[in-house]
Amino acid sequence: MNTRRNGKRGTQITKRVGMPVVLSTTTDDKVFADDETRFLSVYADHSGDQSLAIVRAMVRDRETGDPQRLRVWRAAMSLIKYEDGDFQNPPKWLDYVARHLPVQNVRVRRDWGRFLSFLQAVALCRAAGSAHPVDLEFEDYCVAYLIFEPVFSSTLEGLSPEVMEVVRVVRELAHKKKRGVTLKEIAHRLGWEINVVRRYSKKAIKQKLLDYEAVTLRRNEKRLKVLSAPTGFLPSPKRVLQRNPEIGESIRYVNPFTGKTHE
Repeated sequence: MNTRRNGKRGTQITKRVGMPVVLSTTTDDKVFADDETRFLSVYADHSGDQSLAIVRAMVRDRETGDPQRLRVWRAAMSLIKYEDGDFQNPPKWLDYVARHLPVQNVRVRRDWGRFLSFLQAVALCRAAGSAHPVDLEFEDYCVAYLIFEPVFSSTLEGLSPEVMEVVRVVRELAHKKKRGVTLKEIAHRLGWEINVVRRYSKKAIKQKLLDYEAVTLRRNEKRLKVLSAPTGFLPSPKRVLQRNPEIGESIRYVNPFTGKTHE
């Protein structure tokens, strides 16, 4: 908040400029514990596809970039503005979500407030152009969950999203196949290169989330098993829907990454 004094009348003029946003980068895998409780950790994309996109961008004419993406971004940012009367009627299911957060971790007090701000931003984009006050809808939670759950969960656990994805896939495939899971099976499920899967599975083993089965297969191939799965930050939309019948039997929302409608 900036304040200046009007010299003629001696009155104060106050202008709200919003909360400050701080971005910081590091080459370390983890930051200091005190910093970790105050920031959200977003890990860089180390995939080959991302590296290819970067090196190709370096040899392109800057004028040939995609201006449409910038216009879309600016249009989205212009929608995120509050009006009097917005978000005055929080839904009942939101209290259910609050009661099922991992509250044993004190940083949840900060992160829950951050998530609510993101959730409101999603709602404002969804209700753009409405003449009525904006309130949170369950479809907003579905969209926000897809975008932000990996970020909040990885920060809460002190793990990269890639490590958590590997653990999640091992748990799902092991439950389905009733056995351990190979690196090839993980790579096929995620669409990653085998070397990328190997890198993050080693980190998961170091964190005591995964381990190899005692049995070795042909060609010295080993299968992974889950030792301890991360708890996550938010309850899944499916769980919230099942426990809160007032929402309805189903809900339609647009996947923010694919643009496809899901139910």
